[in-house]
Amino acid sequence: MKQEDFTFLSTLVERGLSLLDLINELKIRFMDRVDGEVASEAFTAIGLNMSSDLARERLAYILAGWLLEAGKYWRILTFKRGSGFKEV
Repeated sequence: MKQEDFTFLSTLVERGLSLLDLINELKIRFMDRVDGEVASEAFTAIGLNMSSDLARERLAYILAGWLLEAGKYWRILTFKRGSGFKEV
């Protein structure tokens, strides 16, 4: 992950997006960085066969989740039970 990813996350949080919208925006951002063929091979190596497009999407989703967790660690956002998240 790059510093620009954290800046992008901060911008999204400031816009007040829902958690679902946050994940989707981050997933779209990471899709361009994921090689579908390599992702497909990686998933196949752990016994999950899927097309390169689906593997690319799934890996981008995982990366989005990692960025959210890192954002939580760096206090860019916090998660609150029942109300999604809030800016810190």
